[in-house]
Amino acid sequence: MTMLFRIISWLNVTARLCATSLCLMLLFPYHPAMAADRAGDEFMTGYVASILERDLHWKETAIF
Repeated sequence: MTMLFRIISWLNVTARLCATSLCLMLLFPYHPAMAADRAGDEFMTGYVASILERDLHWKETAIF
């Protein structure tokens, strides 16, 4: 009987933690698109240039 009470109380704690996590996720959503937008086109330009230089042995002056 004691084991049953331990399992029930463990499930109650787990359910409360899940409910709290869900509420926090709904109240404070994370927007990864806003964080990715901060980098701008400079990152993508440098990334593409480095790939072209590495794989095709192009120099940066030949690209632009």
